[in-house]
Amino acid sequence: MFEREIEWFAQRLTGRVEMEVTPYQLGRVQFQGTSWFARLNDPSYYDVIRAGEVVLVLGREGSTTLIVMPIDISVQASDNDHTQDNHRPTRNGWWQWLAS
Repeated sequence: MFEREIEWFAQRLTGRVEMEVTPYQLGRVQFQGTSWFARLNDPSYYDVIRAGEVVLVLGREGSTTLIVMPIDISVQASDNDHTQDNHRPTRNGWWQWLAS
């Protein structure tokens, strides 16, 4: 099967879910002023990320799909700025990996 190359982002960036992302279905995420298709970084870890939730954008698969994971928001970002590094991921120890 054809696998697309993944570009992992060096910075921790966030986006806002527009259309829910599930383990079995692509969703849509607003990221840096553009709506992107999005998939979970590891579908076995999460259920559904609902519209309106903020996600951590880990990278891009091919030219059209973001790789995302849910995060816990300790300080709400404004609707116009989803790139501030004021979020703390809490699921599955990812925050420790990202902090390193």
